[in-house]
Amino acid sequence: MGQVFSNKGDYFDRNKSYAFHILRVQPNSPAKQAGLQPYFDFILAINGQHVTPERQLHSLLRPTAQALSSVDLTVYSSKQRTVRQVHVDLASGSEPGSGQGLLGVSVRLCCSAGQPALAWRVLDVAPGSPASVAGLRPDSDFIVGGAVVVDCDAADCRTGSAPLHTHEDLFELIESHAAAQSALQLHVYCSSTEQFRLLTVRPDPNWGGDGALGCGLGYGYLHQIPDGGAASECS
Repeated sequence: MGQVFSNKGDYFDRNKSYAFHILRVQPNSPAKQAGLQPYFDFILAINGQHVTPERQLHSLLRPTAQALSSVDLTVYSSKQRTVRQVHVDLASGSEPGSGQGLLGVSVRLCCSAGQPALAWRVLDVAPGSPASVAGLRPDSDFIVGGAVVVDCDAADCRTGSAPLHTHEDLFELIESHAAAQSALQLHVYCSSTEQFRLLTVRPDPNWGGDGALGCGLGYGYLHQIPDGGAASECS
């Protein structure tokens, strides 16, 4: 199950390979133009060099940065269970020096790219609930990540990362924000539109119904994200 061949015939054991898990793709970035997908995509190699704990993203890109041309990535998709080669034109998308980095991605190092995309399916949404107010949609919405809102006084909320690694992480995150009466941002994938969006929700156990969100959540084999085409981000 862990053995994967790319379309170039390269061998990878995705259960033993280190990878950069893509958490966010900046709009109008080289990564966006190349079709890299947040949450589903894992970078296994850069210009033929496999990812290791000793090789940070910036160090693997440094030779390319001097040339400012392009980079070839070996990418595993946890959604489609395939490995593909992605050519990224670093001159496309954002201008150099825009602050988004060479690729325009946020990543974290992980020791395995072998797990399906971690997701919680929204099963039902009660009218008037925090989930309903936030805009969660039953059946087609999947919660794939969280971000802690640390400042909403300004026009744009600042957020901090809240990675979700296990089944219980999402529920613990919801409970902690309900107790603190603070806002929580959720990264949501919609299977019907194949798009991502970021929703702000305020968990409230006293909203008048069941739970702090007021929606049912499914997790596990029966609630996996269905296979589909390339996903994009939307507001």
